[in-house]
Amino acid sequence: MTDFYDDSILNFDYLFGDMIDQLIESGMYDDTIIVLHSDHGQRFQVNPKVPLIIRFPNGDYKVRIINQSQNLDIAPTILDYLNVEVPEWMNGDSLISDEITKTPVVSFGQRHADCENNSGGCVIMGEYYKPPFYQFDFINLVHCQNWYRLELEPPYNFSQGEVENYLNPCAESELLTPGEVLAIFKNRLTADGFDIPSEILELSSTYE
Repeated sequence: MTDFYDDSILNFDYLFGDMIDQLIESGMYDDTIIVLHSDHGQRFQVNPKVPLIIRFPNGDYKVRIINQSQNLDIAPTILDYLNVEVPEWMNGDSLISDEITKTPVVSFGQRHADCENNSGGCVIMGEYYKPPFYQFDFINLVHCQNWYRLELEPPYNFSQGEVENYLNPCAESELLTPGEVLAIFKNRLTADGFDIPSEILELSSTYE
């Protein structure tokens, strides 16, 4: 399987390089915003680091961002560069802002999907599509060098670990406590309109 991934990377590298050559030859290179990013890790993993490179016209904003970032930051970053006001409904932060915060990144995930018998995609298996969280199996949070996960099906396990190869680890005093993480999970689930099972509420209370 690793060889297939390596082949894909090599092929993408060639095609991306060809696109850059065409932009240079056409004289459009320094008038183009180029964004290179990946949506997730191997087999839809959400905790590994993934590439995100933005090249602005004339090489503006040549800097390496080592704080927390996510794909949701791409749109606000481009709008900020174009001096266009970011809509209130849009999530994410501009990566060229003078105030880049270490905002916790919250995401939802799904493990029970059939990807073998569907050409071109995956489908959530019917027996797992049920209330109160329907298509979601877990809620995940990444903050600084740590990740946290709450399973959204009985017995609602809570786990945590470290992000591999994290470049800018936070001081111990900056890290979130399990209670703070569970409070963020509870607030997000409530804001999204989910009915929270009593087991999750009881779990949250044990860390208060």
